[in-house]
Amino acid sequence: MGVEQRSSKTLQALWLVAGNLCSLLFGLGSMAVLGRYLTTEQYGTYRQVLYVYQTLLILFSLGMPRAYSYFLVRMPVEEGRSFVAKMRRMFLGLGAGFAVLLYAGAGGVAQVLENPALAPALRIFAPTPLLLMPVLGIESLLVALDRARLNALYVLFNRLTTAVGVLLPVVARDMGVEGAVGGFVAAGLVNFAVGSWVERLPFRRAARRPTRVSVREILAFSFPLFTAGLWGFVILSVSPFFVGRYLGAEAFAQYANGYVELPVAAWIVGATSTVLLPLFSRMQHDGRSGLEIVGVWRGVIVKSAKIIYPLSLFCCFFALPIVELVYGAEYRDAALFLQIITPVNLLRVVPYAPVLFALGRGRDFSRAHCATALLLVAGEALCVRWFPATAAIAAVQTLCTAGCLVALMVALRRAVAVGWRQLLPAAALSKLLLLSSVASGASRLAVGSVGSWNGLAGAFLLAAALYAVLCALCGVGYADLLQPLLGSEGALSRCGGVVGRAVSRVMNK
Repeated sequence: MGVEQRSSKTLQALWLVAGNLCSLLFGLGSMAVLGRYLTTEQYGTYRQVLYVYQTLLILFSLGMPRAYSYFLVRMPVEEGRSFVAKMRRMFLGLGAGFAVLLYAGAGGVAQVLENPALAPALRIFAPTPLLLMPVLGIESLLVALDRARLNALYVLFNRLTTAVGVLLPVVARDMGVEGAVGGFVAAGLVNFAVGSWVERLPFRRAARRPTRVSVREILAFSFPLFTAGLWGFVILSVSPFFVGRYLGAEAFAQYANGYVELPVAAWIVGATSTVLLPLFSRMQHDGRSGLEIVGVWRGVIVKSAKIIYPLSLFCCFFALPIVELVYGAEYRDAALFLQIITPVNLLRVVPYAPVLFALGRGRDFSRAHCATALLLVAGEALCVRWFPATAAIAAVQTLCTAGCLVALMVALRRAVAVGWRQLLPAAALSKLLLLSSVASGASRLAVGSVGSWNGLAGAFLLAAALYAVLCALCGVGYADLLQPLLGSEGALSRCGGVVGRAVSRVMNK
């Protein structure tokens, strides 16, 4: 793969990261406001509504959103509109079934989680899957068609609409958790309309002809993702279930606010995976070797680690002030969970799924999640019986998740048939980990306690400055991340050209 193509893919990933950064800020802002306007029980109920939706979404989506990335790069653009329409019909059917289940099963879910307030909230929320599932794969669709910038704008609009819809009834009308849930549904209606328009834009000038990809082929590709999703459903839901069921709504709120994978890590890896799956699918379809795929993959790991490692270590060292400033002093116990999840954040730099699925090894992906789910259920059942503490449940979750990621690494090594030294850039990752730890640890020692946003910002700037100095001394560069933005095709370069021409005109006058 040439330098220009690698630069293009990096730029696409950076556009996705930019969109998800805005999404992160809106999400954190929304949760911070809700945490102050709702009681702890009400806030816990709202988070349980999202927990039920997000875990069941894994089940009902059948792994199909990634089919856009896999198939669209293998077909003529004239078939794209027909393929998207077929996917849309399938998602509408799945969304309708999901909505009915949410409404009919609200009482049962509330009884299982022992929270009576959850039932009416879930019934209000029930139309959401019917609105959002048909536009579920827009990110994969746009990236596969090299429209990452449009995708970033769409994500920004989507999150802004959701934040306004959720917060307005709570802040302006004091409508409580029912108002927040109802606002989420109203925002979903707007996002459905906009998403339906956006997904047609890439095909507006293309002729239309029926797609040759059948429903059976789509399901054959998606089935390993679906089975992995089933086990992923267990992995994501078992810890919150045990916490909510046996330790109460308040403990659930603490756990939900603290035991969260670093959003930056999640959307960086999500962005790279979204970009890499169509790329690897095309490379495999064109008969490229495993070594070529590994070469691209290693570069992505190091680029991701350059961003994720320093941020993860900073959040670990400053977990308490971060939690207190975002959610309030009553959620200070959540800081421990933010520290416990740090190893998972560090291991997430590796995008496993794109390589495994592009090489037809989806079953290995599913098997690793199956083993993790079984171990997690057994481990947390023992925790509830012998060590009924939220911290113990979080520790077991971290150990099992880390084990899953290691198992995926082993499966990937077998798939590409290379040695460990060729597969994993261990030296580069170790150096980044050490430099990040030293910079954040020194900042923590220098700043001490942090009680304000200005203090936290100062601590971050100090850690960033120390990290930059250490990187310069140790030969760690960031040119590979900045070059796509500064190159001839980058947004900054174009802006510079516009400014230069404007200055030139002024000087000539």
